Amino acid sequence: MNRPSKDVGNSQAGRRPNSRPSSGWFIGSILIGFVCYMGFLIWSGHVPFYVASLYLAVSVIAAGYYIVDKYAAGKGGRRVPENTLLSIGLCCGWPGAYLAQRLVRHKTSKSSFQVLFGLTVMVNVAAFVLYSQPVLRNAILGMLATPSSGSH
Repeated sequence: MNRPSKDVGNSQAGRRPNSRPSSGWFIGSILIGFVCYMGFLIWSGHVPFYVASLYLAVSVIAAGYYIVDKYAAGKGGRRVPENTLLSIGLCCGWPGAYLAQRLVRHKTSKSSFQVLFGLTVMVNVAAFVLYSQPVLRNAILGMLATPSSGSH
């Protein structure tokens, strides 16, 4: 009598040894909330539409870089440096970077990269929230514009 292996039906069967489950749901949740928040702010007139266009354009570029890097990784070609991937994500491209990671399954199991990617997402979202709040934006700009006491 043949018994099925213990891995049948086990979601961890195809996973690499010593890898953890993907934390993609967390960033995915942030992405859904971010899109809803941005949509509301654009609809209500608090954020200009070009901001969404900027995120979309940079996201397309970021996705392209991830796809190129995935292809290069498989062919042994010249890779896109991780700092470049993270920088593009930080500069408004994180939604496209996240979607490309999931689409082509690239950089999803490298936990050190995912931690840094998560930090860049949080920094970008925090910057967007500050930008979208006129009171906070004006307070920060006011602090930056205050002349130092020693110079005349």
